[in-house]
Amino acid sequence: MAESSGADLYAALQNQTRRCRIRLLEDRGPDGRFRTSRIFAQALVFPMGLAWRDGKLYVADPPDLVVFEDTKGEGRADRRTVI
Repeated sequence: MAESSGADLYAALQNQTRRCRIRLLEDRGPDGRFRTSRIFAQALVFPMGLAWRDGKLYVADPPDLVVFEDTKGEGRADRRTVI
């Protein structure tokens, strides 16, 4: 889930405000409700699209396309690569 800072999109892009983040929600039960929530990645300008592939999270974060990886298995991104 990508979270917006609530700031104006155009002002955030213009100023490169890095207040947005991506939260990881986990459901380990049978009822379809998440039980745990944690910040996976932060300091984003305005995440507009997310896609998981091969254990990496690709995020459209204008003006960049960023790849986040959790190399330590701790549930948060510890590697950030701008493509």
